Amino acid sequence: MLACWVEDPNGDAFKKHLPRIQDYLWMVRGWNENASFGSQSWDTSLGLQALLASGLHEEIWKTLKKGHFFVKESQVYFR
Repeated sequence: MLACWVEDPNGDAFKKHLPRIQDYLWMVRGWNENASFGSQSWDTSLGLQALLASGLHEEIWKTLKKGHFFVKESQVYFR
């Protein structure tokens, strides 16, 4: 949805996402919540990529280290 909005905020692709917002966001205890559908590893990896792209890795290395640990520990290994 965000990518479609960046490309064209008035475009059809973005407008097609609008009816589905309620499927993803809802109010819980007065707070806006979102559904992750069990994709914490995916969300974390994308967040880490954004943080690395910011060029602030020297300032936020502790956060990056914790994120790396989470991603590493979340991997499923098949034997």
